[in-house]
Amino acid sequence: MLGSSSRHMDVETSEAIGRLTERIEALEGSLRSEFRAGLTESEGSVRSEFRRGLAENRVHAETLVASLRDELRDEILASRRHAQVLFESTRDDIRMIAEAVAIISAKFDARS
Repeated sequence: MLGSSSRHMDVETSEAIGRLTERIEALEGSLRSEFRAGLTESEGSVRSEFRRGLAENRVHAETLVASLRDELRDEILASRRHAQVLFESTRDDIRMIAEAVAIISAKFDARS
């Protein structure tokens, strides 16, 4: 009896394991299908979001470049005006020195 009971349980256990294996494989196939479908759907939305973000960044970058271009142009003009003021000041200093040299030279020539 013990031997036949043991074999009977082994057959039942084996059949139960077989049914459980089939159910697990079916569940695995179902999950894979759902996962693939979800990936396909999310892939499309991710691409749409990426494109939208890219377009927004492009507009922002173009605005930033235009703003920087305007600021750079203003700074260049301000630097140009400042350089012109410095050149005129230097020209005046050279003129005063030249006049002083001419006066000293004339006085020196008058004494000689």
